[in-house]
Amino acid sequence: MQTVVNSIINNIDYRYKNIESTLTSQIENEINNAYKIALNIYEKQKNNLPDAKIEKLIIEALEPIRHNNPLGYFFILDTKGNAKLFADKPKLEGKNIINLQDKKGNYVIKDIIRLAVTNGSGFYTYYWTKPLKTQKNSIYKKKVAIKYFEPLDLIIGTGLYYDDIKNKVINEIQNYVDQFRYGKKNNNYVFIIKILKSGNNIKTIRFVNPNNPKSKIGKEIPLDLKDSNGKMFHKEMVEKCLNEGEGFVTYQFKKLNTQQNYQKLSYVKLYPKWNWMIGTGVYIDDIDNIISTQKHDIFLMSLKRLSITFVILILGSLIAFFIFKKYNHKIEMELQNLFSSLHNKNIEPLKFQIKEFAVIADNLKKFNNKIDEQNEILKAYFNKPKIANFTIN
Repeated sequence: MQTVVNSIINNIDYRYKNIESTLTSQIENEINNAYKIALNIYEKQKNNLPDAKIEKLIIEALEPIRHNNPLGYFFILDTKGNAKLFADKPKLEGKNIINLQDKKGNYVIKDIIRLAVTNGSGFYTYYWTKPLKTQKNSIYKKKVAIKYFEPLDLIIGTGLYYDDIKNKVINEIQNYVDQFRYGKKNNNYVFIIKILKSGNNIKTIRFVNPNNPKSKIGKEIPLDLKDSNGKMFHKEMVEKCLNEGEGFVTYQFKKLNTQQNYQKLSYVKLYPKWNWMIGTGVYIDDIDNIISTQKHDIFLMSLKRLSITFVILILGSLIAFFIFKKYNHKIEMELQNLFSSLHNKNIEPLKFQIKEFAVIADNLKKFNNKIDEQNEILKAYFNKPKIANFTIN
């Protein structure tokens, strides 16, 4: 269970870390496409229309384009700070907004002009409103990609809001976890619960739980929720996460696609970046069945191994017997050959088929040759004529 939860957390963490790169990649693609549109219009009309007319055509081409459903739009201004196109705030168009500041006090337009003229293109982060009416009064962190269109001294830009990309990633995670299954019968699942804490007040919201109707997703879960035995298991889970970061809890709960309650063991862990309680569980009777099955499998495996070992021993014995029978006769013949060679004093190592006997024969032959040499020396010595010496006084 811990391995499953940790793998889900690693997947979430990977997506979380890629929010920035995802946002950057999207707006970079959009600004490059807008620049190509502007350049194409300019190249086609530069010899036919004055710059002011070409500028108007570019604005008309980019003004209706939206991306990221539908919060992504394009803006255009010149290097003096004059707003040419502002889909979010059309009332700014035609005005000089060089001194415009965001809610953090950043001189957004001055910074964007400086970046465009100096580098030709780049990215800039500031705090801005959203174009939807329901979000007009709220401020959101936004990242824009800008590109300097030198032929007309214009700066083209587009951006996305961090929370929109974050929400998109969260929706992807929600769908992924909701469909995730594991286990032998593929009936184990992962659940996610949002923990909202304000001082001593704690609220929990059901975020992902395949074992609950879709209508309950997004609804609050009472902390004092009890199982069929009266245990406040949900509160215990939340406390485990907030106080220890993780933990195990046992309780009664229905199985997936059933209405009958069974004893369940769950493991939960806190994902602190978003205050999510992520957990999964197994039913005790399933564990018993798994253990029983594993015992049976182990017994069959052991029996199979013993059978294989027995067969190998029998085969080994038979092979050893036939090898011994074959080489026993060969060894007898080699011994007879060796003794016969010794008796006849005619030892030839090459006659022996077994290597060890050939080595023995070679050494015996050398030994016999040495003995023959010594015999020849002694024989020569004793066959010499004897000379008598006499002394006459």
